Amino acid sequence: MLINAEGMSMNPKNIAFVVTMIYSAAVALLAIFTSWTVTAWVAIPGAFLVAGLYTWAAMSRQRLG
Repeated sequence: MLINAEGMSMNPKNIAFVVTMIYSAAVALLAIFTSWTVTAWVAIPGAFLVAGLYTWAAMSRQRLG
């Protein structure tokens, strides 16, 4: 996986996006290899985590810009 260091700065929106991509891949693998109960116990709290990340990214963008 190639990441351009200049284009992929550590700004909050990029962090939220990368965490979302990794988390959704992990949930997809859980759905394939484990039961739906395990997947639900991981995916539902994760949805709140991701929503919180995007809220944090939006708030910090307002503060910075």
